[in-house]
Amino acid sequence: MKRALLVVLALGVAACVESDPSTVEVPATTTNATVGQGAPVTTAPSTRRTIIVGGNDAVPEPPTSGGSAPTAPAPASRRSAGEPGSMADVLLRPSGASQLVIQVLTEAGAEPRRSTLDRVVEVLRQASGKPVRTIGGSVAGRSTWSASDLRDAADAQAAPIPDGTAVLRLLFVHGRSEQGDGVLGITTSGDLAAVFTDRVDAAASGLVSPSTIERAVTVHELGHVLGLVDLFLHTGRADPEHPGHSTNTRSVMYWAVESTLIGDLLSGGPPQDFDAADLADLAAVRRG
Repeated sequence: MKRALLVVLALGVAACVESDPSTVEVPATTTNATVGQGAPVTTAPSTRRTIIVGGNDAVPEPPTSGGSAPTAPAPASRRSAGEPGSMADVLLRPSGASQLVIQVLTEAGAEPRRSTLDRVVEVLRQASGKPVRTIGGSVAGRSTWSASDLRDAADAQAAPIPDGTAVLRLLFVHGRSEQGDGVLGITTSGDLAAVFTDRVDAAASGLVSPSTIERAVTVHELGHVLGLVDLFLHTGRADPEHPGHSTNTRSVMYWAVESTLIGDLLSGGPPQDFDAADLADLAAVRRG
């Protein structure tokens, strides 16, 4: 049985290991803060900061008919496994759920900013054309979170939901992922993503605020829940070296967000939005 895909957003310097596509080589011009040690990010105009996005090799297999245009959904066996992107049709298509609920589950002191939740609701409403509302809940803290820990915490707070409603669960927690201090966010299944708020705060600099990074991380993980990139459709546009991610540096779904710090300051920070190709994929899923 194929392993569940874990898609993570991470900040830091990682060596390139050929057998593990979740590790990448940071460009030679990049200077990063040492995550967890509070080292400042160099602010010279030529300095680059990199948010590394990882994945693994458990990605949807390409269609057997070949080509780069097919838009068939992932097979039922993948959908039943609850992998990231497996609920894209339920969330987006008119034939799926009639309304959507975002259950925001938080550890005390790790609550997301209002601007982050407003943006997530806006993005999901625009992508689906459906009513979207939020409900709350709380989870107990841990120092280290595995994918199963996150799912168990969310399942323990399952709320009664009316028929015809789909629930997307977002966890905002302290602590760290078992995959390392560099992980800022992770999508563990078709309806569940988590953001590690302490790691988000540690990734901020004097020019890029925690709120900006939090929005970018959360929208990125929402994109995976909605099937980006090629987690639901088989368009052939995903980065072959970084499965589940875009090759466009200006998309929030790119595997690494690279920009000069001065550019970040002037433009409002790293990309926080889907690009035209991302939006076209979401529209294709919605049309069926």
